[in-house]
Amino acid sequence: MNLSVDNLSRSPVTKRVFVLGPSHHVHINACALSTARLFDTPIGALQGDRETVENLLQKDGFEPMEQDVDDNEHSIEVSICTIPST
Repeated sequence: MNLSVDNLSRSPVTKRVFVLGPSHHVHINACALSTARLFDTPIGALQGDRETVENLLQKDGFEPMEQDVDDNEHSIEVSICTIPST
């Protein structure tokens, strides 16, 4: 199934969206997960799924992203803004 932003907006039920982006500032050896509870966007705050993040952090291949690294990263900013409209 193609889960592009265009297709998500046509989906009858979207329960969870994962936004992936590269790291531009630090080397990361695993999939780094944001520990932010809220993501501020121009169209309002978007709540992170803390339960899913905590579950993934218990698995190999995932690590928490340090808050200062997360604050400086910009690779998902545009994508995050499109989620509330899906």
